[in-house]
Amino acid sequence: MVSIALFLMTQEQYSFAFKPQDPTVANMVMHGVQNYEISTLGVESITNAKTLKRFTKYDELYAVETLMRGELHVSLLRANEATITDAMAYLKGDVYFARSDEVSFESEEAIYHREAKILEGNLPFLAMYGPHQSKGKSFVYNMNDKTLEATHVDALLETEKQ
Repeated sequence: MVSIALFLMTQEQYSFAFKPQDPTVANMVMHGVQNYEISTLGVESITNAKTLKRFTKYDELYAVETLMRGELHVSLLRANEATITDAMAYLKGDVYFARSDEVSFESEEAIYHREAKILEGNLPFLAMYGPHQSKGKSFVYNMNDKTLEATHVDALLETEKQ
């Protein structure tokens, strides 16, 4: 009996790692995902995805839609695919952003800077502000300041007749 105890004490500790060593292999795959981001102020965002693949340093989501609560507005961000890190969300395929005050953007790709709340894209886009439309080649939209910086813009603005 003493020899068994001595054997176990000198035995090297063994563990089981759930994470694969290869960073290109997903740690976990989930289907029909719904994620709530909650702070002391309540629910900040709700994200739905058809599929989520969790890797060590990022997540990949497919058919993703996020509803975000701001101070004054509710926003929707949707894409066919998203790669999400702590700092950014890289959106691909039918990217659509809409806010409750009739501001919306459409593009094929965009990057959302999560902390700064900035949405930017380097592909052609369509922005709509109620009845106004802007088309361009690239954009940077600051959600906090409600400002749009864009290049090669073609805008259609409706004005009131006096």
